[in-house]
Amino acid sequence: MLSNMGFTGGGCVVISGAGSRIGRVVALGAAELGIAAAVRDLDDNSAAGVAETVENSGGRALAVRVDVSDRRSQPHEIAAPVLFLLSPPASAITGTY
Repeated sequence: MLSNMGFTGGGCVVISGAGSRIGRVVALGAAELGIAAAVRDLDDNSAAGVAETVENSGGRALAVRVDVSDRRSQPHEIAAPVLFLLSPPASAITGTY
């Protein structure tokens, strides 16, 4: 999926709703391309499980519990340029597609 968008490796992707379904697939795809993933999900156990799977496959990941419907739970600053992705369930909550 990410390779079709022109990503070939390096950098970081921040994926909301990454604890399952499409977000999980994107996180695993990022790992295959050498892209580090911030695995964000409302369910911290799901996020941790996906991050562990990514790391076990040789990738880099960080599990982060976040509620996309609550701006206070969102990070205010990102230190480096990243790509933010919302999987469909998360984007339905925020109205972002």
